[in-house]
Amino acid sequence: MAIKPWEFVADMNADGVFTLSDIIEIFIQLFFLPGDSLLFLILNYLPKVTELFELSYDDYHGMFAGIVSFIVWVFLIPIIVNGIKLLTP
Repeated sequence: MAIKPWEFVADMNADGVFTLSDIIEIFIQLFFLPGDSLLFLILNYLPKVTELFELSYDDYHGMFAGIVSFIVWVFLIPIIVNGIKLLTP
């Protein structure tokens, strides 16, 4: 069973049982979500960029997606934390 990079299911590793390793897989999916989403857009809508950087569907969860995701989360986590602080009394 192939899981799309942005698809979340309870049994992430498709072993038929929900275990601790599935929770770890969910966090990995969440981490790579920004980079994999950008990669999806590039692969489907920017063929010249895909060709230039030699990107393919095999690059999901790869170096490109990891770097993009890291940069996004570095900026997004402080915004989320400050938002939560503003909402709590």
